[in-house]
Amino acid sequence: MGKMHLMQEPLPSPFTLRPEKAAERAGIATLLARAYGGVAVQVIELISNLRRLPTYKPELACVGVTDRKLSAYALFTPVTVGGQPHAALLLAPVAMDPTVVGNLAPSVWLQQILSHVARQGFRYVLVQGDPKVYLPEGFVPASNLGVTGHTAPVGELLLVKDLHPGRPPSLSGAIEYPA
Repeated sequence: MGKMHLMQEPLPSPFTLRPEKAAERAGIATLLARAYGGVAVQVIELISNLRRLPTYKPELACVGVTDRKLSAYALFTPVTVGGQPHAALLLAPVAMDPTVVGNLAPSVWLQQILSHVARQGFRYVLVQGDPKVYLPEGFVPASNLGVTGHTAPVGELLLVKDLHPGRPPSLSGAIEYPA
């Protein structure tokens, strides 16, 4: 996705961000297949497992709709960090339909979903991803705050973004992933 700049790119019209609907899960799976290619089956299985967790919240499963077509998807899962339940949200997966990327910049989608969860009162978002994509968007290595988790694959890093900066950090410790 390269370097992204938030809040400087106009949203395509019409664009809508909203919670996923159960009836569109097949369409979401199709979008994920286009976005993730050879690993789509594992991503779709991950989402299915996360939807069955007691921590699953439909309002944290976001779809982006452009011209009445599913164009993007993101799922946030509350996680415990340092013994604090729901201390952060884990963003996984996040995807855009490759046929729509030219119309909706990835940075715009990222900004929209982060704003969505910030309005719901969440402060921290964790993501395991490419630092070249997320560091320019205000994410920092989670280790900077003393947050630890599973070892990331080569080329990826566990990153965190404070959605309400300016207050002293209140996140540290080991991530307890939902089981």
